[in-house]
Amino acid sequence: MVKSVILHIGMHKTGSTSIQQSLQGYDDGKAFYGRFDGFNHSIPIITAFSKDSDGYHVWRKRGVRKDAIKGMRAAFLDVLKRDLGRKNRETLVLSGEGVSMMSNDDKAELIAFMNSHVERVQVICYVRDPVSYAASFWQQKVQSGTTTFPDIVPSKYRRALHKFASLLPGSDLIVRSFSRDALRGGNVVEDFCEVCGLDFRRVSEKSSNASLTLPALKLVVAFNESNDCNQGDEVVAFARNNMVNRLGELYQDGERIDSSRFSGVADTSQLDYLKARFGIAFAGVSEQRKGNAAEILAWLRDIDDVDLGVLDKELRDRGIEGRFDDAPAKLNRLFYSFVCDKEPFFPVAVRKLKNAHSVFVGRFKK
Repeated sequence: MVKSVILHIGMHKTGSTSIQQSLQGYDDGKAFYGRFDGFNHSIPIITAFSKDSDGYHVWRKRGVRKDAIKGMRAAFLDVLKRDLGRKNRETLVLSGEGVSMMSNDDKAELIAFMNSHVERVQVICYVRDPVSYAASFWQQKVQSGTTTFPDIVPSKYRRALHKFASLLPGSDLIVRSFSRDALRGGNVVEDFCEVCGLDFRRVSEKSSNASLTLPALKLVVAFNESNDCNQGDEVVAFARNNMVNRLGELYQDGERIDSSRFSGVADTSQLDYLKARFGIAFAGVSEQRKGNAAEILAWLRDIDDVDLGVLDKELRDRGIEGRFDDAPAKLNRLFYSFVCDKEPFFPVAVRKLKNAHSVFVGRFKK
């Protein structure tokens, strides 16, 4: 019978995808990884426990209907209950970085639900220094289509951790520094397995580096500012994702992004909280200050150093002939080609919305 739950909550940009991809399918006879479709459990958990799941940005961007969300909510809960009810396992491992940003009320409901099924709930969270986090935040926001950025990128340590600290015994909230020197073997997957008591030898380790190079990021900025209709339903949302991923591939050998360029927008206001409450300190971070949001955006808008010949070749290789005089025109034509693809990429969780309950429930055996 499952007696304990290990819930990994990120934070964002701390190797969560590597942990999730590496642990998907993990089962050592005692502990096992949650059996949702998809390795990231953010969507199932938030959809199941958020009081505002209809407003969840993932579904909003994809234009998913309320009745479909309601069906998925029930289906996700069924899968979770089945996992918690397994009679021949002791520990369920869940991972979703989005859980760290749930509302306090939603976190309380989640933990109360878990406590009603198991004897112990442990929450594990990795935190990143605010400068490298700010750099990663900007990159992620650009990739998701954002065109406006805050003057300061909030670190959100307190938001992620404070409610869990009030809901759990101190020993059951484990906070780790996401820095190579602090991680076991310099590896977040190995470190996570060590902390959780999982057998790292059983893990099929996968490394995930979704960061774009500088030229690719600049082109995505140019696209974002030239096309407002790149999200809102499934087709355009996934066409956009495919195009961004393809730009990442095309310019993968380009200049890497220097995180220090983002030090001027990093939030250092919660470093004292992190040190006092969890004993984690990021040395020298508070002294770094370079660049504001306007300067960073101007830097990313400058595409004079980007080789557009790579983009021209991609269009030709896709059978696209025509005259596209500037980067936005080339990028939009590439985007339209992804929109027109007959089989755009759809994650399983979205592709089978019409039959969500059977997708997420029918496959499992206790």
